[in-house]
Amino acid sequence: DDEAEVYAHAVSHDAFSHFGEIDCPVTLACGADTDAFGPSFLEADATQLRRATVEVIPGLGHFGPLQQPATVASSIEQAIAPVDGTPGS
Repeated sequence: DDEAEVYAHAVSHDAFSHFGEIDCPVTLACGADTDAFGPSFLEADATQLRRATVEVIPGLGHFGPLQQPATVASSIEQAIAPVDGTPGS
């Protein structure tokens, strides 16, 4: 039911039209083997963001966090790590 609601309302907002207003670093990630929103989709979104990085994670499909949670967690940790390498507070 929850996933159906996500699909039912996925475009019932104007958030994507505000991508150009985002000025913080953003990482867009997907699995290399996804059959949903893959690399080309993320690359298109990245062109609308000022400071975007696209990460395609090998061996993951649409449900990457369920397939390899440690790999996805590591990707998130790297994306939010301070640029200078110091531990976050």
